[in-house]
Amino acid sequence: IKAGDRSVLLEDIHFKKIEEGLRQLADAFEKDESILEPLENILTVVFSTSGAGNYIRGKGLLKL
Repeated sequence: IKAGDRSVLLEDIHFKKIEEGLRQLADAFEKDESILEPLENILTVVFSTSGAGNYIRGKGLLKL
């Protein structure tokens, strides 16, 4: 994104999925369970906000 060009717009679903992932992460810590799935969910959302992730999501190859 150059010179204020907002080619990747953040949507409500991005924030909802990050919140959901953080809740899953907290639950995993409390239950002493694996944190891999919650981290994967959070990282998938974050990747979808990059140029490459947004392109892949637009093609329907990345689901949030």
